[in-house]
Amino acid sequence: MRLFVGVTLSAEARAFVDGVRANACSRLPSLPAPTHAAAGGSSIKWVPAADFHVTLQYIGAQPESALPGMCAALRAQAEQMTSFDLQLEGITCTFRHTRKPTQKPPPPRVLFVPLVEDDGSKQLCALAGRVTAALKEGGFLRDLKKRDLEKAFTPHVTIARVTQSSSAVETEALLELLKQDQATTKEDVAPARASFGVDSIILYETVKLEQGQEYQMREVFRFPQSSHQLAET
Repeated sequence: MRLFVGVTLSAEARAFVDGVRANACSRLPSLPAPTHAAAGGSSIKWVPAADFHVTLQYIGAQPESALPGMCAALRAQAEQMTSFDLQLEGITCTFRHTRKPTQKPPPPRVLFVPLVEDDGSKQLCALAGRVTAALKEGGFLRDLKKRDLEKAFTPHVTIARVTQSSSAVETEALLELLKQDQATTKEDVAPARASFGVDSIILYETVKLEQGQEYQMREVFRFPQSSHQLAET
């Protein structure tokens, strides 16, 4: 089984991210529609709204026998936490490394909605660091490459993955989308945002389907009490 640790979104935040994705497609009709996510011929693989999440740490393949120890490590981290809020805003991407020096800019790799940098995102980054340390100490990350463990944590919600077979038209469309979004954020208008609370961490399993994959919750580790409850005591 392939596992990772993450946090889920509220219904409102999930709808917001889905709206960002739909808006992107309406602005750029050359992109394949999200409803065609399972189509094998598309080089842009849209993530179903039900699978939206923020990854804290990828674990990878693990035997069923590893679950008790892994769950104990994650539960210990959750028990030290209180709830906090996160905000989502905008759309951006990571770029694929290419061996073609003439290909500028490089093609997009992952399209995502980033988190606003605030106190909530700082708490999430700290939580991710503790989760990674606990899993590493338990020996659950030994199969990961060193560069993956040392990679900077950038919290986000992935909405699409772009395969290496993406066409020049699709690449140009995605880059134009990002350019339009950056221009909008520079305007003197309040940006569209969505807030959601985090009160648990979740152990997910990636399950392969006939077409694509889905993320199933294996265990949920709830924080003992919310920050609002603490304020009232």
